[in-house]
Order: sequence, then structure tokens, then C-alpha cells
Amino acid sequence: MLKRWDTRNYDIELILAILDSINIDIESMNIPKPRKYDIKTIIKALLVKEFEGLSLRTTEVRVQQLLGVRICRFALLGEEISPLHGKNRKCNS
Repeated sequence: MLKRWDTRNYDIELILAILDSINIDIESMNIPKPRKYDIKTIIKALLVKEFEGLSLRTTEVRVQQLLGVRICRFALLGEEISPLHGKNRKCNS
């Protein structure tokens, strides 16, 4: 059992809720369109990956559990390589 001051007790769902509460005007940013996934969903998926220290395959499953959306790991890989630019790779759904 972890102590309450242990840093591993951070809750990703709380962090995602805080991200939702922040008013970010994504529409005004110069992000190429069209995208297969909503940019805010991709940001959340990358946040989950980095926060929990997961691999791309595990992130794909974890994001589906948390957000209810399946984001292909190749789309996440494309965003890691060239963030917010270029085309996402096609995924088999």
C-alpha cells in the first residue's frame, strides 16, 4: 500500500479533467487539417503516455479505457516525431 505522499498516487483522470477545464483556443492555432483524430484527444493521449510512462501499444489500450476512443499507435508515433505537423499514418481500425 502506498503512502499518501507517495508521488505515484497522481491520478491521470484528474489531470485529464483539469485539461478539459482549461480554455484553450485550438481553432486559432495553425494546425494542418484534416486530421483523423481531434487534436485535443491526441494531446490527451500523449499526456497519458508520458505521465504513465507507457509504450505506444499500451497507450493505445489505456486511452481507449480512459477516453473511450481508440487512437492508433501509429498516429501517436507520428505526433511524437513531428508534433502537430504533417499527416497521420493510416491505421487499420
